[in-house]
Amino acid sequence: MKLELKPEMSFNNMTDLLKKECTGYKVKLLKNPVARFQYIQVEKSPFVGIWIRVFENKGTVQLINTMPSTLARVPLLGLVVTFLLFAFTGPAQSKVRDEVAEIFGKAYGTKAI
Repeated sequence: MKLELKPEMSFNNMTDLLKKECTGYKVKLLKNPVARFQYIQVEKSPFVGIWIRVFENKGTVQLINTMPSTLARVPLLGLVVTFLLFAFTGPAQSKVRDEVAEIFGKAYGTKAI
């Protein structure tokens, strides 16, 4: 899901807002060690969460469904098991994504693109 980027939507502001609003989730500001970009990880469980990326040149904030745990993403048992994990966790990940989009909509007045 893509949201329009507002000037007040910095990583620190968004992280603080999510830590305050999403008390049942783990919220972390992280940096990719290889590509060197920052992102926010919102984790409900090792299998359910989202990543939040900011693309300033495009004026968007992207909410990406993911499995926050590195071990959960590794296809230890093969492609079929990984596919089944994504199939079963997809609706829960989308629910977290929609909750975060609603929080950003209320706090920053942003909307989906």
